[in-house]
Amino acid sequence: MDKLPVVVIVGRQNVGKSSLMNAMAQNRLAIVEPTPGVTRDRVSTIIAHQGKAFEVVDTGGIGLRQGDPFFEEVERQIENAIAEAHVVVFLVDAQAGLTSLDRRIASRFRDKTVVLVANKADNAEIEKNLPDFYSLGFGAAAPVAAAHRRNTRDLLERLAEMLPPAAVPPR
Repeated sequence: MDKLPVVVIVGRQNVGKSSLMNAMAQNRLAIVEPTPGVTRDRVSTIIAHQGKAFEVVDTGGIGLRQGDPFFEEVERQIENAIAEAHVVVFLVDAQAGLTSLDRRIASRFRDKTVVLVANKADNAEIEKNLPDFYSLGFGAAAPVAAAHRRNTRDLLERLAEMLPPAAVPPR
């Protein structure tokens, strides 16, 4: 069987990358913890949607300090995941707003197909912050609230449309 297309979730620490992967998979696969830096290795799962299958990869959060003992390994894992990605889901925090770190992260995958997603967009009031993210250069941010699975199905549909066909693997 051919290798499945890969979707990689990338973003700062605590923007909800693991929560988004769990919501998309409709299963608790990745550890979700309010403490920054819990995800250190890549965690992946296969998702089937609209008759297509693809691998979704959750990465560690970008933003560890250079002196952190896990810095180099987390950075290496993130770079490897981005290199393998067909699509990068660049996850930002709608409640925290645009940060200088978000701007630096955006430059890491300019040569990739990117879907900008704003997590923690729990309601229309929070969504008023989303136009600020347009300056990152990836178009409008798609609002989701991964913890509540708000708009995650819309995101899955968008990803399935963007990816090349891949057969759903047998269970």
